[in-house]
Amino acid sequence: QFLETRHLEMKVAFDADQSVGLSYDLDRIPNTIVIGRDGMIVFVKTGLSADGDDQIAEAVRKALAEVPEAE
Repeated sequence: QFLETRHLEMKVAFDADQSVGLSYDLDRIPNTIVIGRDGMIVFVKTGLSADGDDQIAEAVRKALAEVPEAE
């Protein structure tokens, strides 16, 4: 629903069994990590906040707008 209401199209990974979170010693939920086109982490948010959805949406927009450097 978050993606649909903001007209964002992207792949989202869901750690249903928490194996990824445990391997990175993440002990709070939710954890939102936005990874840029270059594979680098560009945004991290832990927990809930009133403006959290807007923060995440803005981070995703910025990440999608960035053009990776040519190798």
